Amino acid sequence: MILMTTYAVGQIPFHTVYLHGLVRDKEGRKMSKSLGNGIDPVAMIEKYGADAVRLSLVIGTTPGNDIRLFEEKIATYRNFVNKLWNISRYILMTTEVTKETPKATTAADLWLLRTFDELKISVDEHIANYRFSSAGEELYEFTWHELADWYVEIAKIEGGKDAILRSILKELLALWHPFTPFVTEHIWRHLGERELLITNAWPNIPTKKHLETPHTETQEAVETMSSLQWIIKTIRDHKQKFGNDTVYTIATNEFSRFQEQNEIIQRLTRTNVNYADSAPSDSVVVNSLGSITIFCLGNVTLDKEKIEKEREETETQIRQIETRLNDKEFRAKAPQAIILKEETRLAKAKERLDKLTQ
Repeated sequence: MILMTTYAVGQIPFHTVYLHGLVRDKEGRKMSKSLGNGIDPVAMIEKYGADAVRLSLVIGTTPGNDIRLFEEKIATYRNFVNKLWNISRYILMTTEVTKETPKATTAADLWLLRTFDELKISVDEHIANYRFSSAGEELYEFTWHELADWYVEIAKIEGGKDAILRSILKELLALWHPFTPFVTEHIWRHLGERELLITNAWPNIPTKKHLETPHTETQEAVETMSSLQWIIKTIRDHKQKFGNDTVYTIATNEFSRFQEQNEIIQRLTRTNVNYADSAPSDSVVVNSLGSITIFCLGNVTLDKEKIEKEREETETQIRQIETRLNDKEFRAKAPQAIILKEETRLAKAKERLDKLTQ
């Protein structure tokens, strides 16, 4: 093709060839008529949508390796496409069009904008280096968890997030467009944009240098949100297991910071949360992280096997983080903010391991 095109029109038709492996069935067998294990992509598109089929072929696939494709996998990504549609629909229905520049006023705002900047840099790098699966995985994680599970729920409590939500949605649709062109184009029209998304400019990607020296306020907001998420998850897990509605959160060094987030904690856990500088009488430690300890009232029998399992998982997490931090290539290429984030995770994991061991 290269030789013939060069001879016929004097141009090189392409510079890069992206190789993929065979598309196999769920058990890893080659699809064939004799086995009857082939999947008709047209039938899957009609049943689950083209975007779901595209995602099932991209995410979890590395160049040169074989791909496993089966209906349950496609159905999973159909569920995600529905999630993206529902998030977008909620934002479009509950926010007003505004010309205001997105401005962070709370810890959640600072955390989300910072996380989204990190995402844009990472996705842009992955796509430029043909790591399409990695780009899709990070977009999936941000969309479902950081945006839908956390920020949108906090936005319902704090309010006044119209500019941020619409700005994030607009750029997020552009990042998702190479993977899910149909649903993103449809949502884009609902944003009232005149130009098609496929011809719209790629989002503005911040420089790594921009993230290497975060403002103190931003760094504190990221740490606050990390601790806040841990507190809420811990209380939810405890409630599910014991059904105890009274929980005391002790933050010895960060007392006032979590009182400021009290409404978020109480509404997202649907429980009564009090604050103190020492352990309440007749209370039991539920969990601890750094200087934060969560107590509950009442007689709770600690599950020794569960604690041991959690301790082993924490040890594994520490080894994984240490391996990453000891990788010279990672330290050379990763933004300083990412390295600091990993070092913070390592320190907290070690503190947690000490308390679990005790």
